[in-house]
Amino acid sequence: ISGSFIITGLTILFFLLFLLNSGPFFLLYSGVVLYPAYQSFKCLEEENKENAFKWIKYWIVFSGFHAAEHFGDRFIFWLPGYQILK
Repeated sequence: ISGSFIITGLTILFFLLFLLNSGPFFLLYSGVVLYPAYQSFKCLEEENKENAFKWIKYWIVFSGFHAAEHFGDRFIFWLPGYQILK
């Protein structure tokens, strides 16, 4: 068996394990960050103030929830169903 075949196999295995372990989180997080980021930059180019305020509110709420989850996760992780609701 050649070395390149082993490296390719290990790379594919690592990628599959990543998708099974972190894939859903990565896809979900991409959806809640990448699309709003694209829309935010798009409204900055258009100079649409009403749309810009909407996206500013989104980022404020998103950062608030993200910070609360980061700091509060250590205290409420033991609640039944917390991981499912999260």
